[in-house]
Formats: sequence, structure tokens, C-alpha cells
Amino acid sequence: MTDKIGYTRKGDIAVLRISNPPVNALSHAVREGLVAGMDRAEADDGVKAVVIVGDGRAFIAGADITEFGKTPLEPFLPDLCKRIEDSPLIVVASLHGVSLGGGLEVALSAHYRIAQPSAKVGLPEVHLGLIPGAGGTQRLPRLIGVDAALDLITTGRQVKADEADRLGIIDEITEGDPGEVGLAYAEKLVASNAPRRPISEMEAPDPIDWDAAYDGTLKKGRGQISPAQAVRAVQASVELPFHQGMQAEREIFMDLMRTDQRQGMIHAFFSERAVGNLPELKGVEPRALQSIGIIGGGTMGAGIATAALLAGFNVVLIEMKLDAAEAARARISGNLSGALKRGKISELQFKTLTTVALEVSINYDSLASVDLVIEAVFEDMAVKKDVFGKLDAVCKPDAILASNTSYLDINEIAASTSRPESVIGLHFFSPAHVMKLLEVVVAERTAPDVVATGFALGKALNKISVRAGVCDGFIGNRILATYRTAADHMVLDGASPYQIDKALVDFGFAMGPFAVADLAGLEHVLVVKPAALLLAIGFETIGSHKVRMQAVDIFGAFDCPDAGQMKPRRTRSITPVQSLSLLNSPFANRQAAFFAGRVRREAGNGAAAQINLAFRLACARAPKPSEQQALQQLATEHGLEQACRVLFNSSAFLYLQ
Repeated sequence: MTDKIGYTRKGDIAVLRISNPPVNALSHAVREGLVAGMDRAEADDGVKAVVIVGDGRAFIAGADITEFGKTPLEPFLPDLCKRIEDSPLIVVASLHGVSLGGGLEVALSAHYRIAQPSAKVGLPEVHLGLIPGAGGTQRLPRLIGVDAALDLITTGRQVKADEADRLGIIDEITEGDPGEVGLAYAEKLVASNAPRRPISEMEAPDPIDWDAAYDGTLKKGRGQISPAQAVRAVQASVELPFHQGMQAEREIFMDLMRTDQRQGMIHAFFSERAVGNLPELKGVEPRALQSIGIIGGGTMGAGIATAALLAGFNVVLIEMKLDAAEAARARISGNLSGALKRGKISELQFKTLTTVALEVSINYDSLASVDLVIEAVFEDMAVKKDVFGKLDAVCKPDAILASNTSYLDINEIAASTSRPESVIGLHFFSPAHVMKLLEVVVAERTAPDVVATGFALGKALNKISVRAGVCDGFIGNRILATYRTAADHMVLDGASPYQIDKALVDFGFAMGPFAVADLAGLEHVLVVKPAALLLAIGFETIGSHKVRMQAVDIFGAFDCPDAGQMKPRRTRSITPVQSLSLLNSPFANRQAAFFAGRVRREAGNGAAAQINLAFRLACARAPKPSEQQALQQLATEHGLEQACRVLFNSSAFLYLQ
């Protein structure tokens, strides 16, 4: 026995109590202690049953992450599970808190399982690039069937006790002290002469179309290997005797251990844990949060509001006009309807969230009592300063004022208020109720408790929160810009944005860079063009700002969507990001010059002939009279190169087929 496992006896029941704070991880000492505890119980005269229970917050939360990367020591987890299952005594696992990964596999090796109503179980190994490696893929299908087992194993999702009970993972749900509940259940089993019930001795479930399941899982996993390999492991549970299935599971597990993908996902796992562990926040208490204000009800604002509502916060959303406010309410209701359809919330919860917890208003005074306000308006410094000035006037003194800006200087925004210490950046990623990342942008004068509150909010919203300083694009967008630039260069080399996005999705990205631009809907685009080009398209100034709600004809060609749209107007077209790159790229300008040289050589010096030939070469058709006139005027006043540049940036040349 080790000091991680306590042994007590009451009557003919032995109790093995796991004590490895904080979550009873399956360390070597725990595994060794459980084996010794089983040996002692079987040697203890008169003992008829064993109860395994955990102290503290959980039954067993899974593997001991401090042992990751180290040489494993005996007893190995599969051997521990076999030792428990093979016991001649009745073994009961009493579950509370979480029983995840190896914790659930230990529970499945017991003959019976009882749980607290609040308990959760799951096999999340796929999130680390692995599969369950101690019989999870072999025992669970025998217990609940192939389809249900594949759902849990390939998604890695956790299920609450009531669902686990319906599936057949647990045998009974009883409220009370886990030790006492488990003891009472074991006594009842012994009194009724209940038999041992090893899952390994149960009949194998019926087969399915394994190849279809494998292909479907691989496609759904966007290239992740482990969920698809889990299908093959479950297949082994159906087609092979139990001990051979265990061997197949182990082989697949070890193969995955050697993959780069597993190494990368382990790295991501530890990184996600590390980013929220900030030394500066040690001992700092966050401010209390109950109600949250949102400024702006477009795609981003509605997403933030949805996330806050689902996390249990009351939300006050402010829009400028009544029709915009109602549109925002509709977006939020639509988001919550999705959660309702997926079973995340009940019908009653849906009604409560949309009618009680949510307030939509056009009056800033409605924010007087909120604890935190998140601005999600146009990416324009003047607009944001105006918003923060209004918030500073109406919000209570200890309210936190946050900006969802993607690029702008939080210090400058904070300086527009009388409370710069209470101003912070909270940069969500669209759609905000789905995407996991939250950048907590700390300004020069942001107070430590405000930073702590930002991270506390991220945790409440189930986000991965990272600390960022004030810089252009913070972290996520600086990373995005690098591969977006590479994507833009590929467009210049002849690839379509649809091909590029598809390649990245096939590789494993959720979306490609151009789809991201379309979904996010650039609130603000800085346009910088030479005078020649501006004249060609009807602009009169060299530098201007395009706000999404403004009607500017040229941006119609670029499909800049309005604030309420999730998609560009056409299905095949160019995005603003692409447009700006192509309009200003030195490469594109050089090609326009080369093209102009060819046109001069073949068409001579006449402007009309030059434009006619250039248009035919670029667009495979003759120009319309209006096109001929505009381009000819441009070529006459500013040179043929500029006219060719305009042609290179036309939708007809780039994308329309």
C-alpha cells in the first residue's frame, strides 16, 4: 500500500479511498496503491466486496500530467484495470466530480458503478492525439453499444450522470457522501447475492460499416488521426476476443504515441494550461461579475452576448437604432436556437435567456448597473473614443470598460476616460460564442484586479485566455497576417481563394484565411491607392476609410458585406483583404507594366486600340462602351500601366468565369 490509497473495512466491505490531491490523478503511487489494496482486500478474511472511491473533488480525473514524457513504471494502467476486473470480490466504483480517461477506464473495470447526480464521465484522449489505452475502446462498446461508444470516444466529450445512466455506463445515481453511498450500494449487492459482472465477459456488440465510420470520422476530424484510429480499435472489440482486442488497442495507442500530431497536441495542452497561469495575478482577486453590457449587436457583439448568456450572465446590449436592436436580438436568438437544437439548453432555459436574462436597448443609461461593458463597434478610433466617453459617464465607478478591438491602441482608448485603470482589451474571435480564444489585452494603466477579472471572465465563458500587450494586431491577428500574406501571394501566382481555403481546411484548419475575412466582416478598411486608380473608380481622395455600413460602389465589386451579413454578397468573388493586397502589391504593379508594354507593341500608340486589346486579352471579351471610355480616359491622363492595373483588379479578370 502507498499513502495515496487508504484502506478501511466495514463489515464485509473493504473501502479503497484514493487521496491524491487535487483531482486524484492516476500517478504511479495511485496505481501501485490500488493493486496493493486489491491484494489486501482479497486476503482479508470475510471481505465480500470492494468499494473504490476518491477523496476531494473527483473520483479520478485522469492520468498524472506530471508523468507525461517520463518512462512509465509498473503497474501499468491496463494491468491495474485487469487486476480490478479479475477480482473474485464484487468491485464497486463510487463516482463523483469527474471520472475522465483512465479514471473512467478504472470505473469500467469495476463490476458496478454508482454516481452522484453532479458526476461527469468521459474519454477525452483524442484531444491529446491518442485513444483510450487501458480498455476503454474494448469495454465501453460491450457496455453501451458501438454507436454510443464511438460518439463518446471519437469526440472526447464529457457526459453528465443522467446521460451516463441512460446510456448504461453507470448503474445507479444517488445523492450523498460518495463513500457512504458506495458502501450502502455494495452492501445491497452483497445482500442480494448479486453476481460479479466483468464487462470483458459480456458479448461483443453488433458490427457496423467500419470503413464508412472510419472515413466519416476522419473527415469530421479535419485530418486528426486519433478519432479515426479509435474506430479501428472499437472494431477490434467486435471482431476479436477481448484479450486480442486489448492487444489491438495497445498497438494503435503506441503507434499514435509516436506521431508528430500527438506531440503537437500534447504541446498545445500544456501551453493552454500555461497561458492562464500568470505570476502577476497570484493573490489578486477579480472583481465580481454578474451583469455584462455589450455595445454593438452585429455578428461579433451578438456572439459575445450569446457566450455571456450561456455562461449565466445577465446581458444588456446597446444598439443605435430600434431596427438594429431588434436585428441584434434576432441574431442572439438564432445563436441560442442552435444551442437548443444541440441539447445544450432546454426550452425553458431558451425562453429565460431570451426574455429575462437579455435586455436590448438604444439607451446608454441602461448600462448604469452592469459590472463590465464590452464594446464591439466599428474599428475606428474616433468611434471607439466616443463610445468610451459615453460609458465613462453612465457606468458605475467600479465597472470595467473593455474593447473588442482587433488592432487599435488600448492605451489611447483608455486615455479618453477618467478611469484608465479599469480599461482593458477583450478581443474575441468570430463567432464569439464558438471560438475558444480570448485575448486579454493589458494597457499601461490597467489595474491587476481588472486583468484578473478578464481571465476570470474567459474561464466562465469556457475560453482559452491569453495575455497580450498593446501592439498592432496583438497575437492572433499577427499570426493570421503571416499566413494570410502567404495566401495573398498565392493568389497573385494564380491560385483562387477557394482553392487556398480548401487546401487549409483539408489540412485541418477550421477555415481558410479568405473565409475568415468574409466571416469576420472587416469593420473598417484602410484604402491607400494612387491618384490614377482612385480617379478610375470615382474616388477623389488618396486616403479614405470605408465603414461597412457605408455605400461605396467600388467596395460592391469587392463584396464588403454590411454589418448584419455573415457572407459576402456573391458566392464567387474577391474579399477586401485580397483587394487591398492586389491593388497595392509591387508584384501586381510590375505585371501591369509588363502587360502595358505588350499592348503597346501589339496595338500601337492609339489609346482606343490599346484599351480594346488590353480588355480582350484580360477578360476574353470586348469592353463595353462605358468601360472603354473610363479606361481610355485613365490611360490618356495617367498612363496605360494604370489602366492595366485596374484591369488586373477587376472581378471579371480575377474570378468571374
